[in-house]
Amino acid sequence: MRRLIEKNFMLKYARFALDPQNNLTIVFDTFTLDGSPYKLYFALKEVATNADKLDDLLVDEFKILQQIDNAKIQDVPAEHKEVKYAYIKSQIERVKSGMQPDPVRKDQFPGGHAYLLLNLIYKLDYLTQPEGYMMETLERMHRVYFSNDGKSTIEKNQILCKEFDKLIARPKEEFFKEMYQVSFTFGITIPVNHDRIVTFIDSELHHMDWYLDNNYPDTALAIPGYIVGYSLFNYAPPKPIRELLQLFYPICEPDYFRALGMDFNLHDPGARALNKKSIKGMIEAILEENKAAYPKLHAATGSLTYDSLPAFAKSYLLMIRNMDPVKALD
Repeated sequence: MRRLIEKNFMLKYARFALDPQNNLTIVFDTFTLDGSPYKLYFALKEVATNADKLDDLLVDEFKILQQIDNAKIQDVPAEHKEVKYAYIKSQIERVKSGMQPDPVRKDQFPGGHAYLLLNLIYKLDYLTQPEGYMMETLERMHRVYFSNDGKSTIEKNQILCKEFDKLIARPKEEFFKEMYQVSFTFGITIPVNHDRIVTFIDSELHHMDWYLDNNYPDTALAIPGYIVGYSLFNYAPPKPIRELLQLFYPICEPDYFRALGMDFNLHDPGARALNKKSIKGMIEAILEENKAAYPKLHAATGSLTYDSLPAFAKSYLLMIRNMDPVKALD
């Protein structure tokens, strides 16, 4: 109860309380006079987002508690849970093992390791869609890294590594409990125009050049992965730009999608071959679907480079960067 009372001071509209049956609830009320649509929207959003996040966290931490309403939860097939769990573990272990023998010293070039860890955070969040403890852990790691607390990049990298260690130390069953689908009404990302994405790409993408030139392909690829993941984690860009950013993952993580039963035939990691025709077809399908709302939308697919995955990723983000998603006037 103490934690929820403290949480009440952080809420703007709602509050945690006990109902007559001593169930923990989150409530909002207002006088009709000041119940404007603007206030109601943000109040209901606060209720929904906090209730969705905290129910799993409280049940996970306090075993005496039980959920009283799971009617809106859609369970994930058991085989998909296995795929997601295996992916989470393998990706964390791959990044951490790749950082250990890296001749780029952690105290000399910590930025490369930061890109690897941040890309991992956003990739796991988007691809596995966790709820509960894992979702909160990934969001906390994001907050820790970007907080202005005086810690160096090296210190923050160490914190992120420890958080990943704690995450994969959890029993498989704990992960499975948090793998489900829910209907949602309120988005938590910030609507932005394309200029915000352009600025972000311009500020980050050039950092991969050094890693490409010095033969660190995994670190180089982590930088466009970080750009895509951060953008989807924080922003709601124009629809065609969002869909093109989302397409980045099936191209770069084909084995994961194939294990989930979705083979888009975009990339064969074993042969190190990108399917130019399929990738171009997927891009054109996105443009065609959004043509009515964005009649001037064009993608310079001829500028894409298929020599390697890092080179393709760079050219792909530059293609997105140079697009002009101007919406048609109503």
